[in-house]
Amino acid sequence: MTTYKTLEEVQKDYPNLDVNKFTYFQKNYLLNHNIKTIDEDYNINCTKCINCKYCTDCEGCISCKYCIDCTNCKYCTKCIDCTNCKYCTDCTNCKDCIDCMGCRDCTDCTNCKYCTDCTYCTYSDYCIDCKYLRICTKCIKCKYCVDCEDCTNCTNCIDCMSCKYCTDCMSCKYCTDCEGCRDCKYCGGCADCKYCTDCTYCKDCMGCEHCKGCEDCKDYMNNKLNEN
Repeated sequence: MTTYKTLEEVQKDYPNLDVNKFTYFQKNYLLNHNIKTIDEDYNINCTKCINCKYCTDCEGCISCKYCIDCTNCKYCTKCIDCTNCKYCTDCTNCKDCIDCMGCRDCTDCTNCKYCTDCTYCTYSDYCIDCKYLRICTKCIKCKYCVDCEDCTNCTNCIDCMSCKYCTDCMSCKYCTDCEGCRDCKYCGGCADCKYCTDCTYCKDCMGCEHCKGCEDCKDYMNNKLNEN
């Protein structure tokens, strides 16, 4: 096995390969791991690993196609139904992925980016249509998530912060242009929200406290005084 310090060293040992065709993950792997083989399809440490089933502890298996039921894959591409993937790209229906990119319909992932339709994940960034996430950042169209930050078009989420266009969320903070949310604080430009505090320039909200500059916003304390 060989540990390479530069891509030039890789090119020297494998003159028939073009190092420019390696992906970011491949280049990172090449310079940080022991390398046994690289085949003509740019697979590292595996030889033409296509249509594998029930694999265990694949590592450096880059650009594998349509692997099924693999376990503990690392640096793989297009895994399907795998478990404990790490640094993989474009996984589908996998479980317990870590630091992967572009996953779809995966479950219980951590620190993934640019994923779609994932469920019960943690610390996800730039995802779309994910559900039941916790601590997601810059995601789009999340549902039933917790601790969203800088997300867009969230629905039924809790404890959003600095998000935009949330709908039916709870306990938002510093969000803008939300609709139908509850218990928001320091938000702006929201509509039809309830029981918010210190929001500005909102419209048709109800039961709010200390809001400023809002149009048709019904102040909770004033309503209480009028009732008496």
